[in-house]
Amino acid sequence: MHQILSQTIFSHVWPAKCLRLLVARRDGVQALLWAAVVNLILMGGFLTFATPVYETNDDLTMQMISSGFYTGHPDGHLVFTNVLIGWVLQFLYETWAGCNWYLFYLLAVHYAALTAIAFLVVSRRGGWLFAFLYTGFFLIVEIHILLHLQFTTTAFLAGTAGLLLLVDGLEPGHPAHWPKVIAGFAFAGLMCLIREPVALLLAVIAYPFLLERSALAKWRRLLGMGLAFAGIFLVLHGINRWTYQHDPAWAEFSEYNRMRGEIHVTPLEKFIPKAAPAVGWSDNDGWMFSEFYFSEPEVYAGMPKMRLFLDKLKILAQTEPASSHKFSASFLFLPAIFQDDARFLMILAMLNGVWCVAATGAFRRRCLVTLLISYGVFVLLCLYLLNIARLPERVAYNIPLFINAICLYWATGFYSWPFAAPRPGRATAFPAPRGRDRVLRWAALVLGALWVGLYLSCLSDLAYSLWSANQQNRELERVSHKILGPVRALMPDRKTPILIAMPFDSVLEQCLFFYPTAEKPPFFLVPYGWISHSPLFNQVLEQHHLRPYSLSLLDREDVFFLMRAKWLEPLGIFYREHYGLNVRFVACLNADKMPQFEDCHLHLYQAHVVGTKIPIGTTP
Repeated sequence: MHQILSQTIFSHVWPAKCLRLLVARRDGVQALLWAAVVNLILMGGFLTFATPVYETNDDLTMQMISSGFYTGHPDGHLVFTNVLIGWVLQFLYETWAGCNWYLFYLLAVHYAALTAIAFLVVSRRGGWLFAFLYTGFFLIVEIHILLHLQFTTTAFLAGTAGLLLLVDGLEPGHPAHWPKVIAGFAFAGLMCLIREPVALLLAVIAYPFLLERSALAKWRRLLGMGLAFAGIFLVLHGINRWTYQHDPAWAEFSEYNRMRGEIHVTPLEKFIPKAAPAVGWSDNDGWMFSEFYFSEPEVYAGMPKMRLFLDKLKILAQTEPASSHKFSASFLFLPAIFQDDARFLMILAMLNGVWCVAATGAFRRRCLVTLLISYGVFVLLCLYLLNIARLPERVAYNIPLFINAICLYWATGFYSWPFAAPRPGRATAFPAPRGRDRVLRWAALVLGALWVGLYLSCLSDLAYSLWSANQQNRELERVSHKILGPVRALMPDRKTPILIAMPFDSVLEQCLFFYPTAEKPPFFLVPYGWISHSPLFNQVLEQHHLRPYSLSLLDREDVFFLMRAKWLEPLGIFYREHYGLNVRFVACLNADKMPQFEDCHLHLYQAHVVGTKIPIGTTP
């Protein structure tokens, strides 16, 4: 028996069977289990060898709101994410605060969306090639957005998975596959819950692909899918809006934040210095607002003031249009517009599109037309985004992500697409000269070699960029283990220090990603930025006796400003203009002069009134 078992193992029969089971085409529950296991392996490997962080402080702020970091009580008002998700996170944090549920929720959405995409790959076409192609999709497309977790890209990935499930479940010429359709709508709803504006972005990007998949013959299915999705969107939007409007304080803040969002990082910012006097602001006040510091309620709060300010900005924009990006021929080449990893991925997506067109046989023209129309839509969309605001990488990255996803989806259907056959008599009527065959063969070899060279070059650049990003994340994790030491030493055996963070995405704030959610931090952090003047912000001010806000920060031993040196002069001007006070900022902690903490870049100041009060609005 032992001899037979040894022969079976060493004759590679058992591994061969396992490998055949791994890559074979399968359907239904088997396909779903295959997809779940493969993604469990891939994501497990990523989390073992890589270190993810949040791309922006928006996610960190929403994590701290939902976990109760600011107030000590979890809250479901995440502002940018639907309150239904906020309530679930609030319940989870109240039940067990030892888990970072916000991070877990983002990773879970990624895992579910990738499992849906892998399920489509294996159910449509199994085999080594497609197991390899899906793994390549994960490594090329997904690693970046896992290293830089962000709720916008998470929502787009969920929406893309839902869209592919819907088009596959409603494939023309086949009866509707309702489990796929229901799952597709579930992912679409999840996308709306995570980030509502992503739904419109995906609809614009995916429209040419949807037309190609529906073949225009099944327009009723396409219309029904659109109406159903619109219904889901409106219901979820209505629930979220009703929740915020039901609470007068959150309703006022929502409107205030909406108007503020029309100003920050848009062309209207150019006119802030001219519009500032309309609401009683100085040039310094306008500059601080443009830098996302508008925490003083007496100066910046109030919906009427923000509405007047926004109206003035719009009037100025109409009389003197803001400079926009003039059209350039370089805009037709999207990688020239994109930055960093989005640029590399866009080139790879274009190369994958070329491969799809070359491999589709009789459907070559159909794929080519779809890709060309899609590319035109992408160019117009990017120009629009550049003119109304900006095109951050987290938005630009979604375009090549979608192209790579549909190319993978198309590839799984190549076996069922008839390849072009020569017309009867064509070969005999027009025999190809032997010399021309040789030229075509060499041309194909040269083009193929060029394609491979470009692909490997972009892969190399992308791999280096991802490796560098992971190294930076690892360095941040290393710093997080020691950065709280100097903060703890500020007030030993006394009050917990209150930190007033001036906007610059400090290393200390980034390190909070790695801080255990169940542990109480050695400091209180006053929220700033878009959460200013919210009920949560006001609650923090009441808890720490920070009324009136700006004056309460002066001459207090437990209040420290976390900021760069560039904020010293604007803050001094702010106190002179509004309160007639000369304020001196004393450096209490400069980690740059501490060799063991110089990589923490920690700068803490305290504010003290100097001399007597001077007339408001004057300078000494």
